[in-house]
Amino acid sequence: MAFLIAMFCITIAIFRILSPGPFSGFESMSLLIPFVAAGWMAWIALRTPAGRALDSVESLGKAAIQIVKRRKKTSRTDLQAFLGWLVKAFYLPLMLSSTYLFLTSAHTFFEQKNGWMSVFGFIYMLMFAVDTAFATIGYCSTSKRIGAHIRSTETTLLGWASALVCYPPLNLLILHQWLSYRDGLEWDAWLINWPVISFIWGAAILLSVGLYVSATVAFGPRFSNLTNRGIITSGPYRFFKHPSYIGKNIAWWLISVPFVSNMGALAALGNCAALLAINGIYVVRAVTEERHLMSDPTYRAYSAWIAEHGLIGRLARRISNGKLATG
Repeated sequence: MAFLIAMFCITIAIFRILSPGPFSGFESMSLLIPFVAAGWMAWIALRTPAGRALDSVESLGKAAIQIVKRRKKTSRTDLQAFLGWLVKAFYLPLMLSSTYLFLTSAHTFFEQKNGWMSVFGFIYMLMFAVDTAFATIGYCSTSKRIGAHIRSTETTLLGWASALVCYPPLNLLILHQWLSYRDGLEWDAWLINWPVISFIWGAAILLSVGLYVSATVAFGPRFSNLTNRGIITSGPYRFFKHPSYIGKNIAWWLISVPFVSNMGALAALGNCAALLAINGIYVVRAVTEERHLMSDPTYRAYSAWIAEHGLIGRLARRISNGKLATG
């Protein structure tokens, strides 16, 4: 974890030196991140002992040969290896480019100097930059030596579909058009005449996003979608099974306030229905992920523990005991 934080800080320091001025020159990050990621991958490769793993180049080559030859009995190991590399091929470029875009947006908000909203926008975008930067390093760090190798990869169509639909390019059509829940009125415009409430509401949004980002950071070098690279039980995972999804979905409700619309109650109802549908997609993601991870005895033990000691489990028991006491 310390090494990951150091890598991120060193990257920031390098482009800060190359581009003088407070937080200026964020565009330089687009050039630096690939070199940092490549250096991290090379460092891992040099320190990793020989031996075939699901995410090794050898495993990818063998899996590709088996698939190209269309053998009737392609081994599960080869299929897992091929799918694991597909995950990295899809998400790594996306996370690299997203880090640059979020840093650029943070720079824009910093330069605006428009009071609380500029501070909010800067923190908001910077947190997402940290999230995607850690994700970038995660996709570059699938190494057995540091315990971040791929143990297994999601193989079901539902699992892949529910994950990929949340990212470009599919989300541009399905989430942003078919299930569009934003009609122009958002929390800042809704609360413009109540500055104190606006401040509290904005702080709640940042806390929700902070929960989401802290989940990514908790993974360290093992972050990845659609794969099991080791079960995480620290950080926010001590309280929730899916802190990332919880934080993200709460933040969307707080940001978009779909229950308020300039176009009337019917439009607000439609917005709420669309966002609930998106929440449902994340429920499907959570269910498919748990089904995949249940093959790991460590996750089964964690699942039993969190049901007993997690915040939601404890809250459900208190509500149930309260009903029994008053019944």
